[in-house]
Amino acid sequence: MEIELQYLYTGSEPLMVPAELATFTLAASETFDIRDTFFDTPDLDLRHAGCSLRIRRQSNRPAPFFTWKGSSVRRPDRAREREEIEFVVDHIPAVGSEMLAMVEAAGLLDRIVEVVGPDPELALIGELENRRSTHDRSEEHTSELQSRQYLVCRLLLEK
Repeated sequence: MEIELQYLYTGSEPLMVPAELATFTLAASETFDIRDTFFDTPDLDLRHAGCSLRIRRQSNRPAPFFTWKGSSVRRPDRAREREEIEFVVDHIPAVGSEMLAMVEAAGLLDRIVEVVGPDPELALIGELENRRSTHDRSEEHTSELQSRQYLVCRLLLEK
């Protein structure tokens, strides 16, 4: 299990990772650059449905990876959850038709059709670059936290 906490840093002071965040003591850290290439219909139907389709290049990973994020639903505990599918790809599609072929080859076309209808048309709608850092939790925590396999806290740092 991975727990992800996201915080957007908007301060004017130099970037600094705290030793403790949201009551979790942080241990080892890694900072890396990412570049996301997003695909959607020309009318942004996926975005309007709360979905996301992208290819991510990450400076600490050897190959790009495909990510599909379905629309989210609110759980009884008020948290939100959604389907996320990720896998490594050998290239970044240059056009929407190439991305659609990648979606079909992965057996995920039904998810796109469910949102946008039959015969979907995809387009490259933009790219986003930013820097991230991940932080492993300290083993000093007891009980509930030690029972979880992974705890990752991700800080989104604007350039």
